[in-house]
Amino acid sequence: MRRVGTILLRNVKCETNGSLHVEWSNGHTHKYLPQWLLDHDPSCFHPTSLQRQKDSATLPRSAKTQQAHIENSGSSLRVEIDDGSKIVFDSEWLRTLSQKPAIPEKELWDSASFPSVVKCQASDLATKDEVLLNCLDSLYRYGIAVVSNTPSRSDEFEQLVRRIGKLLLYRHIYILTLSRRSQRNIVWVYMGHCSQEVGNGERHSLH
Repeated sequence: MRRVGTILLRNVKCETNGSLHVEWSNGHTHKYLPQWLLDHDPSCFHPTSLQRQKDSATLPRSAKTQQAHIENSGSSLRVEIDDGSKIVFDSEWLRTLSQKPAIPEKELWDSASFPSVVKCQASDLATKDEVLLNCLDSLYRYGIAVVSNTPSRSDEFEQLVRRIGKLLLYRHIYILTLSRRSQRNIVWVYMGHCSQEVGNGERHSLH
């Protein structure tokens, strides 16, 4: 079934240098290298984390696109590479990746020039798209955003994190509550690995 508003494929051509020339119904054109096509094979992405499950360093450097066929009335593209790979791309997905969105510049900072990062309430982050966008912008630009009053229950905390992005969870989520006597403590939680740095500089880890 064709999606309303989908930009469909109009024409594809395998170039002599091995790249693939693609034209969409709105006149936009783009060229894809065979290595890029192999590296973005949708079947090689993890279904939930969307991580690549293929080592980009092992891709054949001399690969060439052999054949390309428009299917499903222009909504998908089947590509064959000379290493034997057969890849099916969704037209809209492929078109989106060929665009160059306006991305803010990353800014370096240190303790003397700590930036004015986004500070928000967890309830606003969970319900307001504008707050989410500002939070993501701060994370990309500075690498940090401050979220206050986060849920104490692990399931609610996980739901909040998943609103920001994909969660690579290998084991469990650990939530540590610090007492007023240990306000100097710093807690780092990363993918099921929890590291706590106490006031005397020692570090304790939980897995």
